[in-house]
Amino acid sequence: MKRTIALLMALVMSLALFAGCGNTDSGDGETKGTIVVGAPSNTEKQLVSYLYGYALEDAGYEIDWQMGADMVFDALLSGDIDLTPDYVGTAYTRYMINDPIYDAKEMEDRVREYYAENNDVALLEPSTIDSNYAIVMLKDKADEMGIKNFQDLQEKSADIVFGDWGFLAMPTTGRSRIEELFGPFNFKEVVDISSATGYDLLESGDVDAIIATTTDARLSDPQFLALDQGMEVWCRYYLAPFVRQEILDKYSDVEKIINDVTAVLDTETVIGLKAKCDIDMEEVDAVARDFYDTTIKK
Repeated sequence: MKRTIALLMALVMSLALFAGCGNTDSGDGETKGTIVVGAPSNTEKQLVSYLYGYALEDAGYEIDWQMGADMVFDALLSGDIDLTPDYVGTAYTRYMINDPIYDAKEMEDRVREYYAENNDVALLEPSTIDSNYAIVMLKDKADEMGIKNFQDLQEKSADIVFGDWGFLAMPTTGRSRIEELFGPFNFKEVVDISSATGYDLLESGDVDAIIATTTDARLSDPQFLALDQGMEVWCRYYLAPFVRQEILDKYSDVEKIINDVTAVLDTETVIGLKAKCDIDMEEVDAVARDFYDTTIKK
């Protein structure tokens, strides 16, 4: 009788230990674990990070969220964070300290090779979210002046009051780059602005054109027009997932989960999501959750 009771107690303890592990099987023999997902205080990076994290949670992983952290890319390289989205162009020009190149695939290949060899970090398939420079006008004003692209703007620059927050002085990307491609931009006047006030100054008529970025939330308003470049003006800053190779080696399904999320993301989509956060003042995680549940999860 005592032997039977001891066996039953051992069985109960074994079952309790098994249940207490808290991990689920992936379906291919692997056990799920914790993945650290991080992003700095940047709306579009946080939105995309949440989308990756929600997808990984649905697949059975526990997510350690590191949102608003400082030096996130450094934390990835040191192993403190497992996954973060960042711009391929930023990785190449700022982190690797290179002059820009204008072949997006070549730049992607160089970044992928560098971080794989030097940091054991993988660059997965980039999205088509291109957070780049843009020149923005009121659509009505652009139509009135017959301006659709950068070349039109150059030809009519003498009639344009341009709002600039220091872009024109930037080496390799500012005035020198656009004038190399299109000729001199002899603006009627260049007004110092901040990135936060540019769209308001367009609306008030104090400036005719501003330097902005292609993923600005205000571009969700159809009264604003980002001028067509007409050619490859700046290197592409595609937002892409960077993941520690150890995670990909340990969990064979992670790469596909992340790539499936990335595949539905583009510049227009992220502008709409940012508008909900930055203009409507909705919480970033809630906006990401709604988009995930209605667009990605289904």
